[in-house]
Amino acid sequence: ELGTHFNLFGDRLQADAALFYQHTRDQQIARFAASGMGRMMVNAGKSESYGAELSLRYMPSRHFTLAGSYGYTHAKFTEYDGGKGIDYSGNYIPFVPQHTVHADAAYTWFFQSRWARSLSLGATYQGAGRIYWTEANDARQSFYSLLGARLSMQLAGGVGVTLWGKNLTDTDYDTFYFESVNRGFAQRGKPLQVGIDLRVNF
Repeated sequence: ELGTHFNLFGDRLQADAALFYQHTRDQQIARFAASGMGRMMVNAGKSESYGAELSLRYMPSRHFTLAGSYGYTHAKFTEYDGGKGIDYSGNYIPFVPQHTVHADAAYTWFFQSRWARSLSLGATYQGAGRIYWTEANDARQSFYSLLGARLSMQLAGGVGVTLWGKNLTDTDYDTFYFESVNRGFAQRGKPLQVGIDLRVNF
């Protein structure tokens, strides 16, 4: 793995970047038992993974902040005899997202007030996929996107209030999938959510 870190423009821009490569022998993966009673470890031969990661954070002023990151992973079995004449060599390794994306933007107003210190408005974006769930690569989650927003106010006396929303577009996606007793089971991602957080610092 190779990585680097930069601070540029008087520390207003921070950047991290990394490249990685991994070759694994005698790999083992978890699989649900055919009876449906628990999980077991199975031999999966050899695999190869490589990719890159990049993250940036930019603060042009004390009011405005931009941050983002991107990761790419290419992870495949190079040798995998699945038994009974099944060869998974060349298939993608399960549960490894090929792309991950995150972005965040926030603007903050500061006040000279007895009761209010600051007000911040922010938005977030998250994306992930494609994700294969099985060694056979016959079940997968396509790339999906999630949008979020928040409005935060910092009050005097260490009190903070945040109104937030997650998955604002009510995107349908799976966070987990497995097969047992010849059936597939998926865990759905959380739908649109709205809430309020109250924080008090003593």
